Order: sequence, then structure tokens, then C-alpha cells
Amino acid sequence: MAVSIDTDVRRDGSVETPVMGEGCELPINFEIGARTHCEDGPCGKLVRLVVDPATDDVTDIVVERGLFQKHDRVVPIGAIQRMEGGEIHLGVQSSRLADYPEYREVEFRVPKVGWSSSTHRPDDVRYWMTSYHDANVKGVVPASRQRVKEGVAFGSEVIGRGTKVHCVRGGAGEVDHVLVDCAEGQITHLVVKRSLRNEYHIIPVGLILDVGEGGVTLSATREEVLALPLYNPRS
Repeated sequence: MAVSIDTDVRRDGSVETPVMGEGCELPINFEIGARTHCEDGPCGKLVRLVVDPATDDVTDIVVERGLFQKHDRVVPIGAIQRMEGGEIHLGVQSSRLADYPEYREVEFRVPKVGWSSSTHRPDDVRYWMTSYHDANVKGVVPASRQRVKEGVAFGSEVIGRGTKVHCVRGGAGEVDHVLVDCAEGQITHLVVKRSLRNEYHIIPVGLILDVGEGGVTLSATREEVLALPLYNPRS
């Protein structure tokens, strides 16, 4: 089963995908890792989608730039001009990407709920994680690890290639593609890869219970996931 979207053929023979909101009917295939182009040429690749969990709307894409010193920029979905040949074309110059927020995931520790001390306040024991972890910490404080996503709206969830997908019992695989309704901007399906069999199953958004730090949680069992249609990009 192949998933595609309506396309228009230009006079020069190239194919253009309708822009979101222009009345297209089938999902847009956001392949994680797809090349991203600005108006003046290639400017990175798609590494994540930012989702509003309350509505399943894709609000932004995260574009990775650079070879050695990589910088991820959060670009609003409205900046997408078109999709062509599986690649993303933005309606901005590459120099403008630096104006968009930088996406970072920062880890730190905070005291566990209920912990108290007459000599320390929570601010005194909160510290940023480093490559040396606890090397500079004085004393032992019951703590939990927290992660903050910088550059995206508070409460947003982020989906990228390799995001774990969990069934009712056990794992289902990892996210490889995300299919989005181009008229509404909502996720319609996830394409999940099962590494051992190298199979790609198409999972409708209605089976998603939650998207969080641990990945995507489904309401389906593994047997139900295996019975879902296979994604075949070549058919």
C-alpha cells in the first residue's frame, strides 16, 4: 500500500505538491531526514516534527544545519512552500534560518517531590548535567532527572526518527515517517519501522494514546499492529 498526495505537473515536467491549506486531500509524507531547501539552495534536513498533543496539529519542523557544528532551527509549518520529490522547500532565504529559535534538549536534576531540608532550598540543589555528571556535587540529594525542550512552545511534543513506539504490551518499533493532512496540518498516520524484519507499518493517529518523553504509546496490541497495512514507498 503506497501513500501519496495529489500533485501538479508543471510545463517543464517537474512535479509540485500542493501547499498545506490549498485543498489537497491525501497526507503529506514527512520523511525524517528529508533534504530541506531554502529559496537560495539546500539548507539542511528535517530531523523532527513539533506536535500540539491536544490537537495532533504539526506546528513546526526542526531543520538541522551544519556538518560538524550542528544547529537545529524550529521553523513554523507555514514556511513550507511546497514538497517536491520527497524534499521540503521553504519560502525563506537560508540566511533567515538563524532568525528562528534554536531547538535544544537540556537535562538537569531537581529534588524529588517531598524532599525537604532545613539548610537547603530546591534552588540550591538544582544543577545542570555535564559530561562529568556528579563530579562537582557536594552531598547526596534525592533527585529526579528532568528534560526541557528549548525553542518550542511549552507542552509541545517532538517526534523524530527513532522515536520509540510502544504497544499495550511491548514495543512496536520506531517512527520513520509521519503522514500529515495537508489541508488541516494534523497527523493522520505514523509509519513505524520494525528493525528486525525491516517492515514498515502504517498506524492511524486514532491508535495513539500519548506522545511523551518515553515515545509514542498506542492503544493497540502488537498483534493488532502487525495486522495493519504495510507501507511500501515503491508501489
